[in-house]
Amino acid sequence: MIGEVTSQHPSATGERSRGMSTDLVARVRPRSAEPGHWAGALAWFSLGLGVTQLLAPDALAKLVGARNRRRTRTLMRTLGARELMVGLGLLRARKASGGRRAAPWLWSRVAGDIVDLGLLARLAAAPGRRHRTGGSVVNALIAVAGVTVIDVLAGRRASRAEQRALGAGDTGTVDIHSVVTVARPVAEVYAWWRNLNNLAAVMTNVESITVLDERRSLWKVRVAGKLVEWQAEITDNRPDDVIAWRTLHDADVVHSGNVRFVAAPGGRGTEVHVDVDVTPWGGRLGKAVAKLGRQIPQQQVSNDLRRVKQVLEVGEISQSDASIHRGPHPGRPSRNNP
Repeated sequence: MIGEVTSQHPSATGERSRGMSTDLVARVRPRSAEPGHWAGALAWFSLGLGVTQLLAPDALAKLVGARNRRRTRTLMRTLGARELMVGLGLLRARKASGGRRAAPWLWSRVAGDIVDLGLLARLAAAPGRRHRTGGSVVNALIAVAGVTVIDVLAGRRASRAEQRALGAGDTGTVDIHSVVTVARPVAEVYAWWRNLNNLAAVMTNVESITVLDERRSLWKVRVAGKLVEWQAEITDNRPDDVIAWRTLHDADVVHSGNVRFVAAPGGRGTEVHVDVDVTPWGGRLGKAVAKLGRQIPQQQVSNDLRRVKQVLEVGEISQSDASIHRGPHPGRPSRNNP
């Protein structure tokens, strides 16, 4: 499991290029195109409308051509409470993420607009009212339809921004870290690890490792009872310091990681730090499932490191009868035995 993953270290040139591209986009893109700008403007619009509906329901009812009665005032205040909740939600999302996570609130505005359009259409079609209130209702319908278009555009922008953020920053990887101290010098531990044949003999679930050249290797690993394979490439190799690698091409399991060799304090040997990043299948759902099952690969990495420690320190892997035998044995006698 440890050898399944590696960290890809992009070149400094690539980092600078991405930074220059980001700066250029930030300069070219108008401020009005940013989701945070839309979210902020619509948040204050919702708050203003909500306060008006709560404090002056009669005036607003008259403006849209509705009759001034108790049921109308109750409806106006209910709609006002909805607008206040959405406005506050948009402000909070804008502050927390610059508007990238405002999409749910903006789409809730669209849903509210649809409700408002339905109420206004019903008012306009009510028998006996069209000749008195029709003009005001039509104007209100036009205004709400225009706001709906703005809300839809804002929701789409915020949704795209959220998807870009997920693609660039929130990759959905599951991060695993484990460390063990081996009572051997750093140079000896590094040299042992660099020989991939040693890893194949120690790591559980690893069926075979075929070295293709100085940097590439073919791994066959049993995952959840299924045999999967991938090619891995060493991306960083600094003797007595770090080994990093990543999967190539169409790997069955996409992952990256690195192992660092650090001199332990007090001359106690070498600290072996393993970092693993696994990209789960199935997008967000796969990420959620992988997080729920994170303890399984975490425990496997820890177990593999303990096996490495035993091999380097003792020369073999110590196993109890309970770990290598099934059913009754000297370490697990039958319950019928006295």
